[in-house]
Amino acid sequence: MFKKVLRKSVENLLEVTLLIILSRNECPYPPSPVVKEFLNRYIDSINRYEIPSIYEDLISRLAEYNSIGKEYIELLLGSEEFFTILPWFMIRNKYSFMYFNPTFEPAIEDLSVWNINLTSIDLDENFMINTDIVLNKCNENTVVYIVRPNNPTGNLPIDCKSIGEIADHTRLVIIDEAYFEFSKQTCINMVKNYSNIVILRTLSKAFCIAGARLGYVITSPETLRELMRVKRKYSIPVSTILIGLGALNDIKYMESIVYEIVRTRDYVVNELSRVQEVRVYNTLTNFILVGKEEYDSKKLYEKLLENNIVVKPLENRLSKFIRVSIGRREEMEKFINVIKKI
Repeated sequence: MFKKVLRKSVENLLEVTLLIILSRNECPYPPSPVVKEFLNRYIDSINRYEIPSIYEDLISRLAEYNSIGKEYIELLLGSEEFFTILPWFMIRNKYSFMYFNPTFEPAIEDLSVWNINLTSIDLDENFMINTDIVLNKCNENTVVYIVRPNNPTGNLPIDCKSIGEIADHTRLVIIDEAYFEFSKQTCINMVKNYSNIVILRTLSKAFCIAGARLGYVITSPETLRELMRVKRKYSIPVSTILIGLGALNDIKYMESIVYEIVRTRDYVVNELSRVQEVRVYNTLTNFILVGKEEYDSKKLYEKLLENNIVVKPLENRLSKFIRVSIGRREEMEKFINVIKKI
């Protein structure tokens, strides 16, 4: 009996390792070798809850990377931690929350359990935000959430000037820039002129450290103090800080990774554009949208899974499409071949 269970476990493990995971928008490459250097350097201090000097070093590195003062930055245990901190701010002040559909769903799911007043506004036919509609529905007690570039559509749904207009009429505007390193588009300079604009960033994507769960927030010092009042001390593990320091000490490596992912993304889009029954949309991120005639997203997902490829099936307006993270060249070549033949 034990041998049968063991054999089945090994078979399941082999099946998992053979899967091509293109569903999570992760980096398909390992982190910089400098990450290991930083971990090895401080490994004997991992018995402590914190090493104050490295926390400050990481804040300084992020400030330098973003060309902004250290007082504008706070670390997060993944950028999603922000949405576990935000509810107390919303509930305490009786604020409402506005977001745009389709968008990054986990952030909305985190807030929905708190009985916060949520308002959803559909993006237009080009997946853009209609500023007039927003201004008509918001007020000084509204917190607005914008993903830029958007996930899952991969476009820039609004420009920074229009975001400024919205900020003039609302309590807070949160701009999620998780894919900044791919798009090179940011509204970061606005935080110096708008105390109610908050920018979220992550090191999960371009820096290849998703498993470390490291993100950060950029906003005015006064807003930062108010938002982070309930942030737990020692919430960022020492190991995560060290991994972040290693990654930020090798910016050239990150840039080479982004270059390779973008090059592979454009290659895939070009190849699939030649297939008559396939619809493909390029993005400003590390993923693309793909559809195929006579398939909805669920059916296409299942067919790909039969070939050991995992993607993200989309719903509602995008129910004819799957979201496909860009993997390594050889993984994407297999994806292209499977899409063509099914």
